[in-house]
Amino acid sequence: MTHEFIAELNPEAGGTMADSKAIAQAIRDGRTSLGIEFGSTRIKAVLIDDERNTITTGD
Repeated sequence: MTHEFIAELNPEAGGTMADSKAIAQAIRDGRTSLGIEFGSTRIKAVLIDDERNTITTGD
């Protein structure tokens, strides 16, 4: 898995359908981790793969 996953979740980076399928499979296989921070004014999250590459972030 590589940073190519970010491309699918950020269309401006030129992702492909294959990237989204790889991401979905990684999630189904349990090869991702979701980190959530509950701050005082907002909630932040990051999804990473099993090689610690960022897949997507949100706040």
